[in-house]
Amino acid sequence: MALLFKPITFLVNLLAWPFQPLVSWVRSRPRLVFWLGIFRLGLFQLGIGLSLAPITGTLNRVLIDEMSISAAAVALLLPL
Repeated sequence: MALLFKPITFLVNLLAWPFQPLVSWVRSRPRLVFWLGIFRLGLFQLGIGLSLAPITGTLNRVLIDEMSISAAAVALLLPL
């Protein structure tokens, strides 16, 4: 089994080799690592917002304009 992973490990190390100076530079700055983690969390929230905004807007328009459902009922249904 270990023989199977040796080529994969070699390829991963070969691809990561040019980035070793950058990795050591980032690891020497713990505050930067902290803020990069915060940035990653923010990117996740941004992705959720970008994917839900068109769906919510379309659903809101269809339910209120096309199906003539009251806006109060739609406002209660959308957060579900």
